[in-house]
Amino acid sequence: MYAGIDYHKRYSVVHVIDAEGRKVFQGRVEGNRKEGFEALFASLAARCRVVLEASMNWHYLYEILEEIECIDEIVLAHPYKTRIIAEAQVKTDKVDAKMLARLLRGGLIARAHVSSKEARRRKELLRQRTCWVKMRTRIRNRTHRLLGWQHDLELPQCSDLFGRKGMSFLSKLELADPAGLLLAQNLEALQELAPKIKEDEKALREEFKEDRDIQLLQSIPGIGPIIAAVIASEID
Repeated sequence: MYAGIDYHKRYSVVHVIDAEGRKVFQGRVEGNRKEGFEALFASLAARCRVVLEASMNWHYLYEILEEIECIDEIVLAHPYKTRIIAEAQVKTDKVDAKMLARLLRGGLIARAHVSSKEARRRKELLRQRTCWVKMRTRIRNRTHRLLGWQHDLELPQCSDLFGRKGMSFLSKLELADPAGLLLAQNLEALQELAPKIKEDEKALREEFKEDRDIQLLQSIPGIGPIIAAVIASEID
């Protein structure tokens, strides 16, 4: 049998068809609990292949389905390449689940790569650091903009305004409100982000210190430890 699952945060819609394409089951699994899926697939009394889209937190459901004995294969569908669903005129959870099942039966699913559990764990650490760094960059850009519309303001000559010399200058700078308030908030946020980024980088160094792939990637000019870890983890 072939099962299409339209996975949501609090429930999943499941559509199951047999080898001839006839509907066997259509319904919802509330709460996305393991026992709910186990009961559903046990009731089919047949081996089954399953497909779900690579949406946010897909690995939560994937890891549940991996432990169900009667499931022969779990296919992860590429959400952008599975165009027949994205372009459907009538798009509902039931339609999506049904079309996934039909595409799986026809061998027409555009597959996405299923990362290993180890790679998924490492990616979370890397992406957390990326999140903090992006926030830091946005705050720095806002600070540059804030300083840019101050008349007659002379900034210190330094290569990095947010280095030791630059931060010392900014922390003592007095601007009329609301600019003064905004600058103080930006500097406070940057100070809070700095230890989080360092903490994640320390964890990454420990995580990848004996990884042969990382060592090889760093032999390429211009590739440092963080970028090497990102390349290795994303390629998996």
